[in-house]
Amino acid sequence: MASKIWRKFLKAHGNSRLFFVSNTEPGNITYTKYSLIQNNPYIQFLNSSRPCLRRFSSFNFQVGCSSTLSVRSKSRIQSLSFGQNLQYGVQRYCTNTGYEEFQDKVKQLLSKSPTGTKEKLDEQLAVLQILCQHKAGTVTSADVTEAAKNINGDTLYELALVVYTLQEQVGEDTIEFWVPLFRLASLAGNQDAKYTYAQMLRLGTGVDPDPLEAAKLFRDLADDGHPYAQFALAGMYYHGIGMEKDFESAFDLYEKSSKNGVDIAFSMLGNMYLNGHAVEQNYKLALQFFQQGAKKGDPTAELSLAHCYSYGKGVTQDLTKAFEYHLSAAEKGHPIALYNTGTQYFAGKGVEISMEKAAQYFEKAADLGFELAQINLGNMYYNGLGVERDWNRAKELYRQAAPTNQNAASLLKEVEEEERKLREQKPEE
Repeated sequence: MASKIWRKFLKAHGNSRLFFVSNTEPGNITYTKYSLIQNNPYIQFLNSSRPCLRRFSSFNFQVGCSSTLSVRSKSRIQSLSFGQNLQYGVQRYCTNTGYEEFQDKVKQLLSKSPTGTKEKLDEQLAVLQILCQHKAGTVTSADVTEAAKNINGDTLYELALVVYTLQEQVGEDTIEFWVPLFRLASLAGNQDAKYTYAQMLRLGTGVDPDPLEAAKLFRDLADDGHPYAQFALAGMYYHGIGMEKDFESAFDLYEKSSKNGVDIAFSMLGNMYLNGHAVEQNYKLALQFFQQGAKKGDPTAELSLAHCYSYGKGVTQDLTKAFEYHLSAAEKGHPIALYNTGTQYFAGKGVEISMEKAAQYFEKAADLGFELAQINLGNMYYNGLGVERDWNRAKELYRQAAPTNQNAASLLKEVEEEERKLREQKPEE
């Protein structure tokens, strides 16, 4: 049994080592709080947490101490083309006369606006109505633009935010409404809408990806002092997205955004010192930036500190301290930290071994689409480690990771083959 357990874990990770703590190389992290929406002044009246589309993309991390893998998980909302006909969601609220039920939902939220007036509400509902008509195919995109051309950008942005918050209640096809609304608000001069639309172009959310145009919009905003645009543009310079890589420009923009209140920028500055990008490599300075970010509660900075303590970079190696930082970041929902906490519980590095807790943290990371957590949890269900043995659940988890992870696909086939052989060996009744 033991050999089979390790065989499956080693196969999952493609590593000749036991799968010790996966310590992320902070210099390669691009997990950021890339939100479509920042600086939202209307959240209190919406009675909602800040709307956020998190995209965890292309973060590299180490398994054991050598093999570097890459994981990519998808945005919660798929890209839909403006005007696409759907059968559910908003469409069921749009009647022959427009949008009565949907209008009521939007109107209820807009009525809570601290800056709301009857004239403003009428303008917002009129734009929403013509968007419903566009969805029904009775007006053109030019008609929508014409209807909104004399409306204040803040008014359109507020409407876009409200429609955005309704996606879970009404359906994800609300994207056909809030994408054009954010674009219209951007054209009307609202900076936060411009930032949001730039993120859509960068991520390909609701529109075709256009990193060149996204970079242009971010650059305009960054020049005007928009802190999140400064951070976003820094990331594009750092990774060479829509432009040539430029570590010096990235460092300058990360520094500006850190001074303007973007906490995760401290972690990125630390990463650059850790890796010697645009500056001389300096573990001590890297640690100081990570500590600044951690003091502000940034989970990415805590993850970076865990890495430093795991490998003794700028500090004396301390796996217990590394576990504490992993756990703190995990409690904030960081997917890599959740996974790393699970691995430390599994391997007993810096904390007492607990298969049950390892499974719990892998479960949380797996729910966020983290492939290695899905594979590890599948292995635990296959072997009955920390959970009741359940091959169906194991297959389900392998299947989730299989589309983008060959190891998961191989494990899935292996279990299915084992089940087939068991069925063939079972005597006929």
